[in-house]
Amino acid sequence: MSSITIAMLMIKRTIGKPKGLILYVLFPVAVISVLISLFGSAAGEPQTVLLVNKDQGQLGAELAAALAMESPYKIELRREEQPEALNKLVMEGRAGAAVFIPANYTAMLLEGKSSPVRLMRKSEELWNARLAVQLQTETETLFRLSSEAAASGLAGGQQLAAVHSMLEQMHSSGIKGHIQQEGSNGDGENNTLVVGLMLLFIMLLTNQSIYLVVEDREKRTMLRMFTAPVRAGEIAAGNFLASIMLGTLQLVLIVIVMYNLIGYDMGISAGRLLLVMECFLLSSVGIATSVASMVKSVKNLGYINNLVVTPTCILGGCFWPIGLMPDFMQKLSSFTPQRWAILAFEESSGGAALGDIALHLGIMLLIAAVLLAFGAAVLQPTREAVH
Repeated sequence: MSSITIAMLMIKRTIGKPKGLILYVLFPVAVISVLISLFGSAAGEPQTVLLVNKDQGQLGAELAAALAMESPYKIELRREEQPEALNKLVMEGRAGAAVFIPANYTAMLLEGKSSPVRLMRKSEELWNARLAVQLQTETETLFRLSSEAAASGLAGGQQLAAVHSMLEQMHSSGIKGHIQQEGSNGDGENNTLVVGLMLLFIMLLTNQSIYLVVEDREKRTMLRMFTAPVRAGEIAAGNFLASIMLGTLQLVLIVIVMYNLIGYDMGISAGRLLLVMECFLLSSVGIATSVASMVKSVKNLGYINNLVVTPTCILGGCFWPIGLMPDFMQKLSSFTPQRWAILAFEESSGGAALGDIALHLGIMLLIAAVLLAFGAAVLQPTREAVH
């Protein structure tokens, strides 16, 4: 009961005044609503991608089928065009992009050589950057499987059979679908941006609520709270619960406006979206408290948060696809909860069941548990503050 009282007081301090209510609750709803109104229904017709497969072998057909399967693009098969003609069509704006599979593609892969597959585009945009990532993923997969089959000492026909068998195993295990969703997620360009903004606003809100905790410690208000006949665990739980309740309020309002007032289809149920966001909310509270535990003044807290929120959102893929970033940044993104939240959203919008995203949710909860335990030091009232 004491925890709820403390949480309600923290909520009142955060959004009890018009400025706080507008900045931390109404403003995020307005920004996301405007974004959806401007771009949510502007997807139009899917981009046309010309596909020429000159290869007479099986692996060229496998690559073409992989690009066309569940593709968000309009794949138009051509037969006679050479790369120069395809490039001219793209430059003239008669196609969004073009893919050319050379005639000796299968033979070169079976010999252990990487045969270049050409991608032609007029300019680099988000949608064709996803296409480039998907094409690179598929070609690297075929090259790796062909190399494994060649290393086993199989003959040509047996190599093809082995590669086909391994591809079938990947399809049946869901690995292929995971790769496609990560590199090219339907028309989720706008959806991912909306989710990324939601994650950003969640972090900003939790940082503000934790800011009040640091302020209480600096002004000795926290010390007086610990002299009351209330358990230390209840005080800590009340402060954490306030952040969670504020974040949940923000999320619920955004979801209501998005699904009921605007009627925007995210490709995922409202309940699943809230589940993913709640797991991220817990991770965000953990990040904020761990950062707060390392500073002694509210003045320093603002600077450190600016060095945490923006970089992690960039690394996590809140503003653009992960595939557009260098390899070392893609590896670093795995340490951010934003990355796992966006992956859980993308896979859910692709039809994944709850069990399929359990790993992503579990990683976010693990991050929350570790950082909350580490950041609990922020509630130590005896810690000295710098004035």
